[in-house]
Amino acid sequence: MKIKKLIALIFIGVFLFNGAFYTYSAKAAVVGDNQITQSTTKTFADQTNVALDKKWTVTFSSEVDESSIGNNIKVVDAAGNAVSVTVKLGADKKTVEIAAPTAGYEAGKTYSITIGQGITSTTGKSLSEEAKMNFTTTTLNPTDAAFFKQFSSDLQGVEPKVTNADEKNVVVLMVSALNNYLNNPSQALDVQAAKNAYHGLTSDEQSELKDILLANLSFSELYKAYTMLSN
Repeated sequence: MKIKKLIALIFIGVFLFNGAFYTYSAKAAVVGDNQITQSTTKTFADQTNVALDKKWTVTFSSEVDESSIGNNIKVVDAAGNAVSVTVKLGADKKTVEIAAPTAGYEAGKTYSITIGQGITSTTGKSLSEEAKMNFTTTTLNPTDAAFFKQFSSDLQGVEPKVTNADEKNVVVLMVSALNNYLNNPSQALDVQAAKNAYHGLTSDEQSELKDILLANLSFSELYKAYTMLSN
């Protein structure tokens, strides 16, 4: 008797703190009526700069047996220690949500998600290979991210108020440094270009720029700007 075959499609949706949405897909090997005992692993591309409160969504091509997901979807840290995530079957029964730990993932750490072969459909079909994906969290926590986003926005509001071209260039370079950091928080905040431009101003220009910043930024933003440009 011919074995009925099922092609299992696994889609892992990634929603980062910056709002971008990506979908990763892979076609698993053919699965027969009975579970295949040989274990193979499909490895997805590593993800970086993942938000500390990231919720992952795994979508299957068929409805999933809820009782099979508990021990077959796991998140572990780099040392192999289990992470206390919440795994829940979606309302459509084809998606499974993996919510971050209550306190969030640790910043700048690497974790692995494993989707085990033991997950079955409501008709008893199972995956022929497990799926695994490593991800590294952002080094920028949500509070810092919110501050830098606001700081960048406020500096962009200051820019049109600066009439001197050299002074304006300092503001532009500061905005660029902040945005580069927000987009690549695993790298250090690099303000050297803004600092060089600031120190290239005359004393009168420096004083004028400080007055404009003082009138348009919050105390915490002023302190950060002073730190960025003066050190």
